[in-house]
Amino acid sequence: MYRLGIDATDRARFTAEGQHNLLTSHQTEPGTLAMLATHADAAGTDNFIFEVYRDAAAYDVHAKSPQFKRYGQVAQQVLTQRAMTELNPKLLISPKRELRLTDDPVPTAVLLQATVTGDPTTWMARQPLGLTDGAMLRYVATTTDQAQRVVILSLYPDRRAAQKALTAWQGRLNVNTTNFAARLLTVDTMVCHADVNFETTV
Repeated sequence: MYRLGIDATDRARFTAEGQHNLLTSHQTEPGTLAMLATHADAAGTDNFIFEVYRDAAAYDVHAKSPQFKRYGQVAQQVLTQRAMTELNPKLLISPKRELRLTDDPVPTAVLLQATVTGDPTTWMARQPLGLTDGAMLRYVATTTDQAQRVVILSLYPDRRAAQKALTAWQGRLNVNTTNFAARLLTVDTMVCHADVNFETTV
């Protein structure tokens, strides 16, 4: 999970290069399971990027790809801030159809982060983490540097559905958690293979 800051004047170039990177990777890298480029603010200067790989070898393929190197060159020129949070995937569920680019209306993602009191695996088992609330995709992970810090990314078909889901999640995540944070993210580009159903308790 990357949080990237840019100047508003660089947004068009940054978004176009990110779109090329994501779409090309989706087409040519079977081990790249899902990628989402989103922004949190109206100007599009506060960006969150999510990348999910089948394994370390799949990540290595992407890191050495020409489209990533091209994207990296542009990023070096336009980024004003950069933070990376390495995640341990626990769950990834995608729909029966693959996700590419954006739908109409533009999908909205809900990013939830909370520190769980107690065993995070037990806590997650008690949450409705399927796609039963209208989500198009759900990704759940813990951070590598803090095993009790849970990150939940859910994709909804529009902002209204996302806001409704966020309200419901806020009630649940205020129980047995601390340091709760929530954001609505507008999707710029999304790619995900169809019918991914990955879950681990490790």
